[in-house]
Amino acid sequence: MGRVDTVLDWTERYPARFGGVLLLFHLILSVAMYAVACSTYLTSLHDGHGFWNFAMDSRALDQWARYGVKLLQDGGLSLWWNGDGSLASGLIAKYPHVRLISLCYYLISPHPLSFAPVNALTWTGTVFAVYALAGRLMPGSRRVAAAGTAIFVLMPTYLLQTTQLLKGPFYLLGVVLFALGAAALLRSCRIWPGLALAVSGMGLSLLLRGYMLPVFLLMAFLLAFLIMTALSGRRRLLLAAVCLVMLSVPLFRYLPGDGTGVSLYSVVSAMPDRLAQRVQQSREAFYKYRRAGSMVDGDVVLHDGSQLLRYLPRALQIGLFSPFPSHWSWRGARLLAGVEMVVLYILMAGSVLFFFRGSVSWQLRCFLLAFSLSFILLLGMGVPVVGAIYRMRYAYLLPFVLGGVWGWRRILSLRGERLPDRGV
Repeated sequence: MGRVDTVLDWTERYPARFGGVLLLFHLILSVAMYAVACSTYLTSLHDGHGFWNFAMDSRALDQWARYGVKLLQDGGLSLWWNGDGSLASGLIAKYPHVRLISLCYYLISPHPLSFAPVNALTWTGTVFAVYALAGRLMPGSRRVAAAGTAIFVLMPTYLLQTTQLLKGPFYLLGVVLFALGAAALLRSCRIWPGLALAVSGMGLSLLLRGYMLPVFLLMAFLLAFLIMTALSGRRRLLLAAVCLVMLSVPLFRYLPGDGTGVSLYSVVSAMPDRLAQRVQQSREAFYKYRRAGSMVDGDVVLHDGSQLLRYLPRALQIGLFSPFPSHWSWRGARLLAGVEMVVLYILMAGSVLFFFRGSVSWQLRCFLLAFSLSFILLLGMGVPVVGAIYRMRYAYLLPFVLGGVWGWRRILSLRGERLPDRGV
């Protein structure tokens, strides 16, 4: 294990050099993925023009970004930002990261690899953020933290997605920053660095997936409550109040702006039914994928809050454990998903020990568990397609991956201590 410590010492002593190595690795991977997708190899998995079947949204994003380049060339930044009233410019405004893609196309070349440096920076930032969070969850266990980080950031499905034109990797970075900020507030009680990380992570996440706002607000209230239980004296009230105000600013999106005088209570009390309607709309949007063979509970209809409440246990099962073994296959992406799910099942089992007996405060463990399960539950309710759940859920499995590595390391160490001495 001496070599492992040597590598960890080097990465911590020279973080810029380590970041450069990560950037170079990801750039090489992106070029290799694009080259294969343009070749005659593995033709059943790509379109032959640089786009893989597991990320076919990239093709549409590429076309929208090219239209964004046209807007930049015709009218400059103003037309590019405000749009020209066309459907394409409306889609560019709807998906903010497409603006970034189009800007890279304009500055470098209208080619998917022009976005590779941005993807590499995003993935590298995620590696550093995950390792920082792992270090806070496993104080004094650098090897375990490094192992958990490596497993999470090198999971094949996630790693390959980071080489495409997708928004998922950016959203995942936002989620990790939010969790890292919460960990800083709950563990070390560092107000401003923790708040900066939490607010920036929440902002990035909501910029890409604004429909997650209710869950982020719920987590903001939970974080404020846990801070009050973790500290003593007046400082806890100050910190809780600051956190609540800073993280609850997006609540004003829910308040009417027409001067009707609708109370906050009426808005909050209507949220269950509104959430049920939004969930049902989300489910109906996926019905077009029925023929793909990965629908689950496609006949379930959720019209009001009571129906939503009754469906919660099933939604949690689907969101957390799918794709189930019945969805696995010996071919292509389903084979890879099956192998990854076996690894994740093992890590989930080990994470039970972490959430009950972890080396950090119960407030932090409670927050991470509630954070993951809340988002996973929402996915299980609103997304009836297993493949989509699998791609969108990965960010919320971070506590289970890190906690699972810690849990199994703890189990193996305890087992080693209890083994009888067989020496003569």
